[in-house]
Amino acid sequence: MEFGNVYTPLIDLITTRYEEQLYTIFTTNLTPTQLEEKYGKRIVDRLNEMVEKVVFENESYRR
Repeated sequence: MEFGNVYTPLIDLITTRYEEQLYTIFTTNLTPTQLEEKYGKRIVDRLNEMVEKVVFENESYRR
């Protein structure tokens, strides 16, 4: 928030890239439910429409 204005840079970025049909790569450790809780149903619906999901189901790549 700045001077009473609420800024949502990630939501603004996703919306712009969606509207302009630009390629975008996201990575996250959040589950779909956690994404919806954090960013809202509208943004998660847009993400589902505009991305190809690659899910890694192993515990970790870190050693």
